[in-house]
Amino acid sequence: MPLGSVSTGGAAPCFLDISPDHSLLAVANYESGSVATIVLDAATGAPLHRSGFLQNSGKGPDPDRQAGPHVHCARFADKGGTLYFTDLGLDRVFAASVDSGGELQDKRVMFCAPPGFGPRHLVALADEVMVNGELSSGLVALAKTDGTFIPMDSLRTDPSNKPGNLGGHLLVEDELIWTSNRGADTLVAFRVMQGALHQVACFPSGGQSPRHLARVNKHLVAAHEKDGTVSSIDASVGNVLCDVIVPGAAFLMSA
Repeated sequence: MPLGSVSTGGAAPCFLDISPDHSLLAVANYESGSVATIVLDAATGAPLHRSGFLQNSGKGPDPDRQAGPHVHCARFADKGGTLYFTDLGLDRVFAASVDSGGELQDKRVMFCAPPGFGPRHLVALADEVMVNGELSSGLVALAKTDGTFIPMDSLRTDPSNKPGNLGGHLLVEDELIWTSNRGADTLVAFRVMQGALHQVACFPSGGQSPRHLARVNKHLVAAHEKDGTVSSIDASVGNVLCDVIVPGAAFLMSA
């Protein structure tokens, strides 16, 4: 039974994140290119009201696309005091301050990606930020500074360079950075060592278009959107252990 309903203020919400104290929900609105924060009930977790909202505008720098804003991911950082969000259309990574009431303020550009990179997902670590590119099948490691992110290293997530491949999910577990490739249909792991990215594993995901990943115990679980399967994979050797039919599989959560 639904606990409540609150408008995100935008179209096609595609990514959610909960603040470390579980008081706020962040939402990325892909189609309209906006980000919102929603206050959650402390006892039940029910959404109460929208507290913050930021709308991106303009066109991206890629002359072949000239796309408008498409916010794809929003994640809390700095104990919930900062919200990072990626804009696939504008080829930018933004940050905003989150005040005690959940309002968003002081929006600023943290990273200008190369035209056509298409920032999709972001994961903030202690000293670095990892961003994968949907359109470029790329991964970039960024160093945090007070006012911006500084690129340290970048490479392609698809070693096979398959035409038409799209970057998928970005997951960091046990100091490994996992990305999925939709088209090449592979999972690839990287490690950051002294500011440089190094590939340490690459194997088939077990289905078509792995859109989302989760770690369950020692296994990776991949949701395949095109063929509607969820695969459990032994991450140490890359073997598919089992498949479950889930039509339109696009998201996973470990209970």
